[in-house]
Amino acid sequence: MKFVECESQLSQLTGLLESCRRGEGAVAVVTSPIAAGKSRLLHALAQEALKTGAVVVSATGSYAESSLPLGLLGQLLHNAPMQGEILPPAFGEQGHVALSAALEAGGWQSAQAMETLREALLRVAGDHPMVIEVDDAEYIDPLSLKCLLYCVRRIRSTPVLVVLTGTESPRLDRSLELRELLGLPHCHRIRLPLLSERGVARGLRDELGPVDAERFAHIWHNLTGGNPLLLRALAEDQRIHSTVEREQGETVIGPTFRQAVLSCLERCAPETRAVLHGIAIFNEAAPTALVASLVGMDPVTAGLHIHALNEAGLLAGGRFRHPHVRTAVLSDVEPERRARLHLDAGQLLHDAGAAAVTVAGHFVASERTPPAWSLQVLREAARSTLVHDQVEVAVRCLELAHKVATEPADRAVLQVAAAMAEWRVDPSRSMSRLPAIAAALRAGTLRDQHAVLALRALLWHGRVEEVVDLLHRTDGIDDVGTRETVGRWLAACFPPARESSEKVAGTPGPGPSVLVTGGPDTTAATALTTVLGGGNTDDGVSRAEQVLESARLDDVTLEPITLALLTLVYADRLDVASRWCERLFQTAREREATCWTAMLGAVRAEIAMRRGDPGSAEVLASSALRRMSPTAWGVAVGLCLSVRVQALSVMGRYTEAEAVLNEPTPDALLKSRYGLGYLYSRGRLHFTMKRFRAALDDFLACGDLMQAWEMDLPGFIPWRADAAAACLRVGKPGPARQLVMDQMQRPGAHQPRPKGGALRVLAAAGDLKSRPMMLRESIDHLQQSGDRVEMAHALADLAHAQHELGQLDHARMTSKLAAQVARECRARPLLDSLIGKVTDPARDNETAKESEGFTELSEAEWRVANLAARGDTNREIARRLFITVSTVEQHLTRVYRKLEVGGRGDLPAKFNQITAGVGSP
Repeated sequence: MKFVECESQLSQLTGLLESCRRGEGAVAVVTSPIAAGKSRLLHALAQEALKTGAVVVSATGSYAESSLPLGLLGQLLHNAPMQGEILPPAFGEQGHVALSAALEAGGWQSAQAMETLREALLRVAGDHPMVIEVDDAEYIDPLSLKCLLYCVRRIRSTPVLVVLTGTESPRLDRSLELRELLGLPHCHRIRLPLLSERGVARGLRDELGPVDAERFAHIWHNLTGGNPLLLRALAEDQRIHSTVEREQGETVIGPTFRQAVLSCLERCAPETRAVLHGIAIFNEAAPTALVASLVGMDPVTAGLHIHALNEAGLLAGGRFRHPHVRTAVLSDVEPERRARLHLDAGQLLHDAGAAAVTVAGHFVASERTPPAWSLQVLREAARSTLVHDQVEVAVRCLELAHKVATEPADRAVLQVAAAMAEWRVDPSRSMSRLPAIAAALRAGTLRDQHAVLALRALLWHGRVEEVVDLLHRTDGIDDVGTRETVGRWLAACFPPARESSEKVAGTPGPGPSVLVTGGPDTTAATALTTVLGGGNTDDGVSRAEQVLESARLDDVTLEPITLALLTLVYADRLDVASRWCERLFQTAREREATCWTAMLGAVRAEIAMRRGDPGSAEVLASSALRRMSPTAWGVAVGLCLSVRVQALSVMGRYTEAEAVLNEPTPDALLKSRYGLGYLYSRGRLHFTMKRFRAALDDFLACGDLMQAWEMDLPGFIPWRADAAAACLRVGKPGPARQLVMDQMQRPGAHQPRPKGGALRVLAAAGDLKSRPMMLRESIDHLQQSGDRVEMAHALADLAHAQHELGQLDHARMTSKLAAQVARECRARPLLDSLIGKVTDPARDNETAKESEGFTELSEAEWRVANLAARGDTNREIARRLFITVSTVEQHLTRVYRKLEVGGRGDLPAKFNQITAGVGSP
């Protein structure tokens, strides 16, 4: 990089050189921050001196040689441009040794030795002016400095220019020799500062070109403080790396820059370097007193070193200008010393009253076991970091606390806490902790909520028998509340263990019909078993809403919240469930909690499928599955898999659906509630692929389990209606009717969705004349439920019945409406079966005109019109479809125009005309 903004300093030195040529000796002391360009300035002066015929003798001070007697003087004599020995024969073969002994003797011997040395140096120059350059003069060994000062005092009338450079630091400021030098009348002090922003732009012009130099000048000046060495390193990194970042205005910080930082450290005094290490350990802007205590220095001196580092551009206001600078500085600290410094920093911060997170951060960074008192600090830090979604930091705090803890109960609780923290990111990570957690449960060292969480973790991965065994061990889980909570959880999630769960919970069936006052685990599990067991639906819904209203989404409440949402879904409260789910999903996504987002995404997929939107359901389920590995999902993977299979079946993507069913699943899946949905979805795939006997087997197997597990709720899985449809396809109308009639007697069977589906199958099993009326009732219920897939099938059945009865015009209109809904649902097989099946070229023009109005509606307009026709207000429609009220009004305006109706009041009649076949034949 171009050497800039040193013109005045170089001019001063060349002026002194000119005086030297006239026989006037002088001394110049050049000071600057670290790596500001002193050496380059000396080199430039040397070049000018050589051009004028002057003799240049140079040497460089070094901390490593600062204790070597006459080390720097030896450099000067060795570098002198003269043949033969410089020292006179009087000093013998061991000239330097003899000179050193004479200097240390003091008195006339010392004076005689220094005079001899001065004469020797003058002989080097002969009749020419002489320039003596000493770089990093703060590291001159004492004897060399003594000789040099002797010479300097006596050069005022000789053609000698002595230039000394030094890095600004407390060591240089406190030098008595420097003060003496500066007091001499022929001594000149010159300061070389770092580059200004304009100087940075000038220096970069040749490296980057004028445009990029101006663009990067401000950024790079802030990054380096104008330090030339760091600037040259940045420019080199830009050349090494792609120009894409430069075009986007980004700066590449690579290995060259980090090496330049280390080079700056090499040039620092050891004390300055130690202070910089201390600042890097603290990371934050720590008080000077703490930095001083950490490195064993008094605060005043530490403050001077910090000032020097600010001046050098490595720090700004006592803080690193960029994280890469701190990283490079930390790499300069030997690992064992770095560990000790972090432990000491943690102790100092704790004594100063710092936050637990700050103190714990140093203990974690040390990678060493901290003192015993740190246990509480580490636990508090873990809680705080989890609140702020710093999961990895929390886990490391908990693992370190586990090393510190000595009590078995503390160690067990810490294992559970670490497992729950890891759960948020990836539940499979916690599997390695399960053996230790199970052992703690057997030993009775986990109690209350921690025991519940531990048992839930085992259940997630399908270790049901182990949990049941633990619950029955009186020497392990002896807390009644814990046993009851987990017992209800077993009944809700793993019904085969119902008998065992009832024994440990002490409460048969779904439990009492009053609101549970326990924690969210008990309340959510009871809500689900109440609804699925055919109990008081309103009671179950109230319990679920109690959980959702009172529990804040976190690692502990995720599963109870999921159960509460599914309770609302199975109770056919899709609108309420959707509102809660969307709100919670947004929270999970904002907090980047992988497991939370995946689980809530699976519930969103289930809701979309029940609303007859298989396209969205498949996308949501696939997205949820991608967020976690199959191992991480545990048995809950059944929820996503069943939704995907059902959605793909509806859309006619059979190969993909079969591939989903071929994916490996946990052994415990079919022993869990999620296994019911998995069996049912497999039956649906068989049915759509016309493998009706295989479908019937799956539906009946699903039904057997639901009855045995006392979860026989049509709103959950309407297995009887589907089994009846399969019976009809294999020529068994009698069993089909019986299955449907049995379903209609079940609790919850009169909810719109299961009732609409049952009526559709019942119509198919009945006589042709009564079929249209029953199908219109089915359509009415399905429209109310919002399940557009089932409604499309019911409309298709109605069109077929109307066609069989000779109502061709009505059949055409109904068929077109069925095709419209099927197209919106992406139900490709159904749509293909409808196209061209009930057409008549001679159809009535007026009837055609009426049906065309519906086909002109967009998907969004159809949804709004459908809800408006059933009586929903604009605000209710907006909330249900997640759009604004203004958008609803705009859609309705276009609907009125396309359907040629006067307003909202005409919509029900218009829809009834289509579904009822526009009157009697």
